Amino acid sequence: MERGIFKRDFLILIVANFISQFGDRLTHLVIIHFIGEISPGSFFAFSKASLFFALPVVLFGPFAGVFVDRYHKKSLMLLGDFVRFSLVFSLPYLIYLTHINIVWPVLFVVFTFNLVFNSSRYSIIPDIVGVKNSVYANSTMMFFTRIATVLGTVTGGFLVAKVGWRYGFQLDGLTYLASFILILFIVEKGRKKMGKIKIKNYFMDLKEGLYLSLKDKTLLFVMLSVYGMMFVSGVGYGIVIKVVQQDMKMGTGGVSIAGGISALGMILGSVLTGIKGKFNRYNYITLSFLSVSVLLFLAPIHVNFYTISIIMLLAGFFLSVIGITQETLIHETVEFNIRGRIFTFRDVMASISFIINSLLMGFLADRFGFFFIMIISSIFLSILTVTNHLIYKMRT
Repeated sequence: MERGIFKRDFLILIVANFISQFGDRLTHLVIIHFIGEISPGSFFAFSKASLFFALPVVLFGPFAGVFVDRYHKKSLMLLGDFVRFSLVFSLPYLIYLTHINIVWPVLFVVFTFNLVFNSSRYSIIPDIVGVKNSVYANSTMMFFTRIATVLGTVTGGFLVAKVGWRYGFQLDGLTYLASFILILFIVEKGRKKMGKIKIKNYFMDLKEGLYLSLKDKTLLFVMLSVYGMMFVSGVGYGIVIKVVQQDMKMGTGGVSIAGGISALGMILGSVLTGIKGKFNRYNYITLSFLSVSVLLFLAPIHVNFYTISIIMLLAGFFLSVIGITQETLIHETVEFNIRGRIFTFRDVMASISFIINSLLMGFLADRFGFFFIMIISSIFLSILTVTNHLIYKMRT
């Protein structure tokens, strides 16, 4: 990796994001533990929970992108952290004063501001390190993000079991506060506020971002690969979590271990991508997806801790390569003044795909079983990957 990316502001961004991502893992594991207690034996129960953290991107994603492109990205990140800290930290008190189901609307709002924070974080990276260093910066950011994911995931399940969901939410809230304080020290050098926004500007900006996403051959390739990633994520959230937690009788701690192993694979993928630097990005994405499809096919053949661990490690590795390469393609292709919209459209595509696939996989798994769904998923992903690659080649 190039030394030029390790500037003060980028290092602050890495640390702030590291802390925030660590806390996010705690939240997800609290939710998983909660669902396992109230809906044992159901694949679909985990799928339904995906609505509360994916639907905000679908509903508000395009508008978040407009704000990211027109306002200080640092200010938007601070806003996101402050709102998330306030709500998550106070959630146990809100539950005490109202009802346990208040968790879901509060989490809906929290993940809405996750969208604002993440879109701003993605877009501010080239402004700090320069476009030419984007691949190195993205891989570095992903590397430390995955370390935070490993630590948060591996320790989260055991923390939830020990301290309970109330303190779990409050620990998460404190991570947003720490991230807020750190981001205060970042000096933004990119685009400044562009003045008042009229309602009609939303639709003009969104139309421009959508048009480019669909017409540019590289962005079309990226968007279809985003769907592929979310298809795999839907299989993981809607099926694999339940299998590990309940069928394998490993509980939420087992989910933590499996998730940590997957995140370790993502770290390795980040390291390889950063070291490699220049490579054929399209072939990397295609070969990685085909490798994941093979893993999906092998997963149900012999289900035990060792086989699932190996599959999770390799899947994390390949998905990390895909994710970093997608972001780099966007940075290399898109102009600064609409980059936020493209990232937001990417997030909207991801969330819609995740919701549909998670609900569908959970519904079908309850009726046809784990083995059938995994085999069909493998075949579908292979067909999607080859089709996407051929479409790109035909338009080149």
